[in-house]
Amino acid sequence: CVINCEDNVVTFANAGHDPPLLFPKDCDQPQELYSGDVMVGVFPRVDYQEQTIKLNPGDLLLMYTDGIVEARNSEKELYGEERLIQMILDNRDKEVEEIKEAICRDVREYVGDQPAHDDLTLVIVRYEEEYEVIRVNSIGNDFIPIIESLKSEIAVLDYFSKHRRK
Repeated sequence: CVINCEDNVVTFANAGHDPPLLFPKDCDQPQELYSGDVMVGVFPRVDYQEQTIKLNPGDLLLMYTDGIVEARNSEKELYGEERLIQMILDNRDKEVEEIKEAICRDVREYVGDQPAHDDLTLVIVRYEEEYEVIRVNSIGNDFIPIIESLKSEIAVLDYFSKHRRK
């Protein structure tokens, strides 16, 4: 995923990952950003299809790994995409940092003492024209973005290194 800060265009390819979700400012349903590609490494040569979208002020973009939605509780039930989407909808008017904290707390409560079986990575971007500050929070060192002047707020949760099954 690449965000062009000059024209607010996001270019992405899924490469087998869960598709990013775009939450337009005044819409209750996210738009799934799916490019239909196969997983990286399955075939030696794959041309991945790039898609682009334009962010509008107030839009929220959610990128996550399957470890979030496939996190399991003690009854082996999945956290699920619906629950993740509802967490965004319930918290979308908060600062991105607060949204990240709410999701992190909810996943931890849902999973309880169960070990993580996959990485749990979450990236949230809210585009606001008047912001010229970038906020990055990371737990672990697996995702370290380098962004110079993004007019957005970004929160990153990488939970893998702390909760990885030994």
